[in-house]
Amino acid sequence: MAEEKKVPAFYRTTSGKSGLKWSAPGYVEEEFLRQLRGIQGIKVYREMSDNDPIVGACLYAIRQIIREVRWSVKAADPKADAKTDPDAVFLEESMRGMTHTWSDFISESMSMFIYGWAWFEQVFRIREDGRAVWKKLPLRAQGSYEKWEMTDAGDTIGFWQRPAPNYQSIFIPLRKSIHLRTESRANNPEGRSILRNAYRPWYFRKNLQEIEAIGIERDLVGVPIMKLPEGMKVDDDSEENAVAIQWAKDIVTNIRRDEQAGLVLPFGWEFELVASPG
Repeated sequence: MAEEKKVPAFYRTTSGKSGLKWSAPGYVEEEFLRQLRGIQGIKVYREMSDNDPIVGACLYAIRQIIREVRWSVKAADPKADAKTDPDAVFLEESMRGMTHTWSDFISESMSMFIYGWAWFEQVFRIREDGRAVWKKLPLRAQGSYEKWEMTDAGDTIGFWQRPAPNYQSIFIPLRKSIHLRTESRANNPEGRSILRNAYRPWYFRKNLQEIEAIGIERDLVGVPIMKLPEGMKVDDDSEENAVAIQWAKDIVTNIRRDEQAGLVLPFGWEFELVASPG
């Protein structure tokens, strides 16, 4: 019988890298917009999901569709019955015997749609028969993210977080975790948020809405103007004059028109609203 040929060591080792852009401390720089990198990007995506009505409605629809899915376990052997197959029964018992429901785990896993990834820590317990099963699969919130632990080749081997209330660094190895991503391009541990392509129109709309709201308020209310008493100079450096000028500035910057609007001014001071020509 001919001796089996062995695969040369050259073909059993890795020569290249994934090409993922990341810095040595463990920060991924694949995203070319700085405001969408790391913890800054997490804050932006949370604001989009929580504040924008269109984004919120779309995410709600996705969650409701996935919640309708019924989860079941099938035996690896198509001919075997899942109700009697030892491995299938063991997995079913592990899924249903946790301190939280499997639906809760699926609900938490859908946070990866917002942020591109979700990290769960596996916590086990020992049953009476001596077998280890899941006790719980708690989410490690994206907002507690600090950095990734990666090899020189760009492979993710762990997750660092700074959770409240003490904000101390905690390391969770990948072998003890479940790491979910929307996609794995270049082996990026952060995946890709489904909100990424909506960021630019959301950004412009958000800022235009704020500008428009301020403009409408100024057009309806007018620009507040405070006239100083005769003889008072703006460039007077005396303490009494500086306090009076600051008082006037506070009024014109904080004035709002509502049902309780009104001013009581000392003698010599004048206040008026100048309508915008727009």
